[in-house]
Amino acid sequence: MDHNALPTIGIGYALMFSNHKPRETEKIKADMQEAMDPEHYAEIRWNRVDALLKEIQDHFKHGGSLEEVKESVGNRIEHYNRNEGNRALGLSTEEEKKLLINTSLPGFEKKLDAQLDKPLPYSTERIAVISQLYRLGSAPSMIKAINEGNRAEAWYQIRYNSNADNAKGNYSRVIEESDLFGLHDKYPNAKNEKDIETMFSQHKEKIREEEKKSPLYEESNKEHGAKLEVSLDHTQEDVKIQETLRSALPCIYARQEQNDEYEAMNDMGMEM
Repeated sequence: MDHNALPTIGIGYALMFSNHKPRETEKIKADMQEAMDPEHYAEIRWNRVDALLKEIQDHFKHGGSLEEVKESVGNRIEHYNRNEGNRALGLSTEEEKKLLINTSLPGFEKKLDAQLDKPLPYSTERIAVISQLYRLGSAPSMIKAINEGNRAEAWYQIRYNSNADNAKGNYSRVIEESDLFGLHDKYPNAKNEKDIETMFSQHKEKIREEEKKSPLYEESNKEHGAKLEVSLDHTQEDVKIQETLRSALPCIYARQEQNDEYEAMNDMGMEM
């Protein structure tokens, strides 16, 4: 069981998503068959696993504090493991745990690719997005922003709008995911800067509210030089900085085009 009271196997392979919807049993079975010792797998009674997940889902529906849900779910899992004839779903070795992750990730990659209007290259951005899907099961607002070419909005969805349960253990994860994804494009451009302004303007209250919930936000902001409060308040000094950046864009683009051409020449073994 993880810190959100979700039944979990190995390294973060939750048997239900953060919306408390169980993974499809056939998918769990296929992933486990790849990762588990064959004799162990053969002993699992999947009808009892289905019943267990249904009971756990009911615990969440009944509400209560997270600690109360953790206690009730923990008791139910313990009862399942003690029941004669039930084979525990745990993995025996680190190798099995890693194999389970490697087995299940391609399914999330296919799911991601099917939702994108154009491919998302193998990159830190893709890692962050896959991590979101692995934890949440789906992230329509983030996908919508990516399809619209709005990096700033996608970053916001990851960082501030993907921990609906306010689980303390998830703050470090969403911050790391958003840092991996990145707020700024690789090369400065007017659209990205405008999207950032719009995003802060639209979500400033939510951002302030979320940042009060964990000191990890402030640590990340300092590390990455993100002066979020300055951007949120739109001070005169901030406006001047933004205007200076925009006026510098043509020069930046010109230098980047030269760099790209130079690198292309080097790749072909040519000199400029």
